[in-house]
Amino acid sequence: MFDPLLLSWIVIWTSITSYGVYLILSDNKQASVFYVYGKSLEANKKKGLFWSLFLVPKRWFAHFYLVAISVFVSSLAAVIAYYQSNIQLTNTSIPGVHIETFKDIHRTSSLVFTLILMIVQCSRRLYECLSISVHSSTSRINIIHYAFGHLFYILAAVSTIAPILLSDTSNQYTLNDILANLVNRRRAICFVLFVYVSHHQHKCHIILANLRKNKAGQVITEQHFVPSGGLFEFVSCPHFLLEILLYLIIILVQEFASNYWNLIFLLVFSTQTINAITEHKWYKRKYKDYPKSRKAIFPKLL
Repeated sequence: MFDPLLLSWIVIWTSITSYGVYLILSDNKQASVFYVYGKSLEANKKKGLFWSLFLVPKRWFAHFYLVAISVFVSSLAAVIAYYQSNIQLTNTSIPGVHIETFKDIHRTSSLVFTLILMIVQCSRRLYECLSISVHSSTSRINIIHYAFGHLFYILAAVSTIAPILLSDTSNQYTLNDILANLVNRRRAICFVLFVYVSHHQHKCHIILANLRKNKAGQVITEQHFVPSGGLFEFVSCPHFLLEILLYLIIILVQEFASNYWNLIFLLVFSTQTINAITEHKWYKRKYKDYPKSRKAIFPKLL
């Protein structure tokens, strides 16, 4: 018996983290093309048929959130349908496979709450990608990164609903039972914190977008500038720090009960930290007068 979801997250986390740490320690610019994106990728220097096929516009980030909203909304609909039916599935329904499940209604409702938080987060990010962010016409991400972005959200959704749908609890609880247990003091506090952190991440994205706009809100340049104001006074990538905090809040909602989501948090922590260090190096290399007191992602630390 093995758990394909747990194994998938372990493999993804260890491989991506190991590769990212290698890039930071070695400063291997040739190998970094498979990891970095946007300004750090310097796509304008990469010409030819291979690069035209391997790199896609960074504005395609919006596709991640379109897919994410679709899979998380569909997952929520599947959970509703599950508890309104008498379908009985178990974590041993597939021979040789064992999926983590929760019989306790408190644990189950925490996963439903997670679906709601992810829908809120991905909806905001889609809005920002479509209406706020200003991407350079030459800014690119590699096709592997693009594919992984879709895989991440699809696998996260599956890792959230599989423990519910395979729990064999549709004959124990009703949808009303789930809804009655959906909100408690911990989750209410976590939701307020989630909205607060999300708001500050939104402000960071506005600051970055405004660097390329005039006071009337019109885009006037595609050049890069040093961001300032808000949390940018302390770190180069506060939006990455806030992303980590959002996922930390999610596993707090779950009380660290889901091994899948604990690994998702570790993956987000690793990738956002590595990306921040890469961006911080880029800023310091490009701007000789870059604030020396400013850290990469964690104020006063890193």
